[in-house]
Amino acid sequence: MLNAQANMARITGWANAVLIAATGLTLVLMIWLAADGVGDRAPGPLIAMVAFTTMASFELMMPITAAFQYLGKTLTAAKRSTPSQNAHPVFLSLSMATKDR
Repeated sequence: MLNAQANMARITGWANAVLIAATGLTLVLMIWLAADGVGDRAPGPLIAMVAFTTMASFELMMPITAAFQYLGKTLTAAKRSTPSQNAHPVFLSLSMATKDR
């Protein structure tokens, strides 16, 4: 059990590290591209909007890395519950239910 938790923590750490590194590199690239301005216009407050939009787009991906860690467990649980979902229900009539009492 402890080995499985350590393995899951290692995966979580690597996933977060890769996502944070990708966020940082993309943010630096976007600020570098926006620093020259667009056309003849000097860079203005739109650089902040570009930076925040870049960070927000990567912020949306944070929960996805956590969700994929539990995908195997979720699929296994779904396979276990499928037979009970496909089973036909058993209906007892009211007269049969009162006979047992």
